[in-house]
Parts: sequence; structure tokens; C-alpha cells
Amino acid sequence: MSTYERTEKSDRRIVALGREFESTVNRLTDNQEIIAGVKAFLRLLRSTDAADGAPASG
Repeated sequence: MSTYERTEKSDRRIVALGREFESTVNRLTDNQEIIAGVKAFLRLLRSTDAADGAPASG
């Protein structure tokens, strides 16, 4: 497997993990401030990915 293929595979795993994490956070109902902070962190990760040229999910 080439380096490019491994990188693409890793990128797909990270995106999938982020989606699962976001889905889990969206199901939580307590501690709204914590949830808002985690969602803001996810948006920051996405904006950083977009700035690096990675496809934004969502």
C-alpha cells in the first residue's frame, strides 16, 4: 500500500470517528455547556481540515 493510500485511509477513519463522536454528543442532553464546547471544538477541527485542503465533512 502506498503512502498516499495509507494517508487517505487514515483521513477516512478520522472523518468517520469525528462523525461518530458528533453523533454521540448530539444524543446527550445534560451539561449543555460541555456539549456546546465539544461542538465548538469539532467545528474548529473541521475548519482546520478545510484550511489544510482536506474535504470538510458534515
